[in-house]
Amino acid sequence: MESLQFARREMSAIITLAKAMALADGELDKREVSMMLKEALRFGITPTDFMNLLQKTDSMELEETFAVVAAMNNAQKRYVTAYLGTMMAVDGNIDDAEIKLWNFVSLICKLPTMNIVDAIDYMQGSQEDEKQDNFVHNLLNGDNNPLEGSFVFHSNTHQRYENYCPVRGEQRCNRDVIIERNISGGIGYSITVKNPDISGGWGSTPMSTKPMKIISASDDEVELRGYGYDKFAYETIGAPMSDATFENYGMTIYHDGQEITHCVLHMIERNVDIDYYIK
Repeated sequence: MESLQFARREMSAIITLAKAMALADGELDKREVSMMLKEALRFGITPTDFMNLLQKTDSMELEETFAVVAAMNNAQKRYVTAYLGTMMAVDGNIDDAEIKLWNFVSLICKLPTMNIVDAIDYMQGSQEDEKQDNFVHNLLNGDNNPLEGSFVFHSNTHQRYENYCPVRGEQRCNRDVIIERNISGGIGYSITVKNPDISGGWGSTPMSTKPMKIISASDDEVELRGYGYDKFAYETIGAPMSDATFENYGMTIYHDGQEITHCVLHMIERNVDIDYYIK
């Protein structure tokens, strides 16, 4: 999904069209206002500013509104189209007047063609992408209390190291490094390595889920270390703590400031590292 930004004048035009869409069926539903506010907040508009912009929509000429939207780039126009299409459906009833207005605005402003299902899917996808972007931002900035979310690094090649020496050569096979907010509710993250080409059974999860927390972060890497222990292994099976502790595991995540470039799994007690990357 595209990374979007809107100037204040553009946000005014969007809110003007959204309000017009909400009123097309004769009433301003509270669900429509809630959606308008939520979307404004996504782009840095405070609740107070939103109410001010909403009040000023009556004074914004339609010709000016259309001109502002028509001058937007393709990514912005896709958002506007999806936003207005979703606005029609948010109150649970799509009125003929709303469809006519959506089609008219799309024609005048040269918006891309989109049906209601596409519009809703786009908006849901953009919200999920935003959650992921925020989550990755927390991770790369060393935050052990991330916002809700997850990220999957898709690797197609990995190299195993034993005692810092490469062994077995490059392995050209898919692996997914799954990084989530701690699924047990503790600080830090839950990290799993999966084989997406195998469904269940032995080999589908090269590394089962481990709780890890960030111990250091720099401009280009984040280092995590496992903490706690496997209660089932230690308390039920009776495995020694040296085998049950999650401190035997760690991961270093390398990045360019925005995107993760590769991930190195550390099996510390065995002095084994596995570098997952894309080639």
